[in-house]
Amino acid sequence: MRVPSVAAGLLALLLLRVAGAAVPAAPRARAARVARWEGMLLHLAATLRANRALSAIHFVCRSGDQCISTTALQRLDRRMTVGYTQTVAEVLPDEWPSAPRSLYVLVDLDCRALLNATKHADDVVLLVTGGTQEEFQTQGSRVLETCWQSDLLKVLAVQRKDSGETGLRMYTYWPYYPEHCHDLRPHLVALWTPATPHRPEAFGLLPKDRDLGGCPLRVTTFKARPWTEIIPVNGSRILLHTGTFKPLILTLARYLNFTPTFYLPLDGKIFGRSDDFPKSGGILGDLYFNRSDLGLMFTGADLKLPYHARPATAQVSCTTWCLPTGFNTRSPWRLIIGEFTTEAWGAVLVSYLVAILSYRLLLPNRTFRETWLTALQGLISGISPIPESAASRVFIFCWSFAGLVLGTLYMAALHRITTTETDDTVFHSVTDLADSELPMFATTEHVAAYKKAQFDTASEQRLWRRAVTFNYDQVLPVFGRLFARRDLAVLMDRNQCRSYSITFTARSSAPAYHMIRNYCLAVSPAYNLILRQGSPLLRAFTKATARLDEAGITNFWFDFKEMQYTATLDPVLRMRQLVPFLKMLGIGCAAGLVMFILELVWFGCSKCGTKLGPRTRPQEIEQEHERGRLRGDRLPGRPSRWPSPPSVNGESDSDMRHHMHPEVYRQLLEERRRVTEQIVQDLRARARARAGPGHWDRYGGAYLRKGQPGEPDFMYY
Repeated sequence: MRVPSVAAGLLALLLLRVAGAAVPAAPRARAARVARWEGMLLHLAATLRANRALSAIHFVCRSGDQCISTTALQRLDRRMTVGYTQTVAEVLPDEWPSAPRSLYVLVDLDCRALLNATKHADDVVLLVTGGTQEEFQTQGSRVLETCWQSDLLKVLAVQRKDSGETGLRMYTYWPYYPEHCHDLRPHLVALWTPATPHRPEAFGLLPKDRDLGGCPLRVTTFKARPWTEIIPVNGSRILLHTGTFKPLILTLARYLNFTPTFYLPLDGKIFGRSDDFPKSGGILGDLYFNRSDLGLMFTGADLKLPYHARPATAQVSCTTWCLPTGFNTRSPWRLIIGEFTTEAWGAVLVSYLVAILSYRLLLPNRTFRETWLTALQGLISGISPIPESAASRVFIFCWSFAGLVLGTLYMAALHRITTTETDDTVFHSVTDLADSELPMFATTEHVAAYKKAQFDTASEQRLWRRAVTFNYDQVLPVFGRLFARRDLAVLMDRNQCRSYSITFTARSSAPAYHMIRNYCLAVSPAYNLILRQGSPLLRAFTKATARLDEAGITNFWFDFKEMQYTATLDPVLRMRQLVPFLKMLGIGCAAGLVMFILELVWFGCSKCGTKLGPRTRPQEIEQEHERGRLRGDRLPGRPSRWPSPPSVNGESDSDMRHHMHPEVYRQLLEERRRVTEQIVQDLRARARARAGPGHWDRYGGAYLRKGQPGEPDFMYY
């Protein structure tokens, strides 16, 4: 009965299947597709977001129907957390708020639409254009030039797919790239694929702010000796920069990989005229009209104009106190100990202490005092014999070599002092300068600039109250007095202090000046790097100058009396100038250590399998000679007074011991000992009788000197 029920079930399933096939299925809803350029936009935004280079997206369209589709915006909301805005206008409204690292999507517009937006160096612009490939190749340079005029570097142009085209194309321009310097033509960029790495470089967004590709940069400057000494090349506007600030420009050029080309302002003036600026305004006018990429000029540190900017740390000039050397110096020990610092003297004393302690540990305790005195006597007189122990040898070698090197060092330092400067006073802080009685002078220009300065310490306020102002036309007499008499201080630029010190001092002597190290007042006239407001180079130069040490830039100075560069000379001799001598000292210590090890090895090998050497104490000397007399040995350089040991049938003592009876051999030794003692007593009696009432005893080829009461006896050969 179960078979019909199973068959009925199968029949029912078959009928349901047939009935289901007869009913048509509802069509599946297909997801809306986005345009290919919109997919590329989403991929670009995701890449920037993954690299933390995206904070917001701004869509700017000419009309609403040409903007991005709703499907792309939905995917943007679903996949990323950044905000976005949509604006339908040909130009953004005034004071458009913009955050750094923004992505601007301009549909059928160029970069002039961003005229009112605050642009940053990290911003990325995507230009979406139509038309054919030939039309974009001819008009693309004009479109990209608008971005160049807006100081934008990270620009991508996307050509949308039209009816006559088969694919999507993306272009960019590289103004600072090898073989493409200042080239605004569109360059084709490889399209992204699903296998494309998620890096901005895949879209042609190269790190242009670090490497400028060796491209030439137009640098506008003016002639101001000795800082910007410039020479025309073949009568053209191109100049050869030979001033003191040349190392700064060359260092920046090497760091950022660009070639500086120097020019004078187009109108021949430094600042131009106020009535026709910015049409022709000197250096700033050339920057404003993009005739120059970079400017070198003097401006106030607090000067902020809407048409130029400067890197935050490009202020290479430092206004500080130019101080004379030798002011109020009365120390009589300056010529003896003032040249070396306290740390240097401490290092020398510690080195000798370590040498003495090492010598103390290497030698036996009972002979340390006598051997050390012998070594010291040999060092002083030079006629004592060299000690025989290995430790004494290495100690004498190291001590003598160290004394020679230190003597050479001190003579060199003394010669440097007597030939360059006889005394020196270094003000280590502003407080030391304020506590001194040194007169202070400052120009009226500095007075006008420093009225805005905030003096944080009481010492700076006291200095400012003491400062006497003078006009800039009197600067040469004041500087002549400063470097000739050394009895005043002048508030001035650090580089000027160096340059004028070379002018007013003799060539054979070092500049008689010094400054408080690492001290610059906040507000000061400075020699700055000037760029256009919002220039794409601003970020690059800011990063570069932040990594340059100001002391490293000014290692070389321009001597405009000799028209050549000279290395910076430190007027105060310090231990860094003694490096060659210290290397010699290290070589000597290394040689002494090698000699010490070789002597230890030689002594160890020479003592293997040998008898003990001669004793050094008087008691040991007497016992050694006693044994020698019993053996019949001869003393060095003297005939033997003792008879040869008895023998039987020509046999020696050791042979008789094996052949004789032990009792007979013992009696023979007792008889020999008795005879020996009798001989010794007779010799002593003769020596006393010969020498008188007893001070000297002749003892078996040697003299025994009797010491005073409480003193030991000494044996002499």
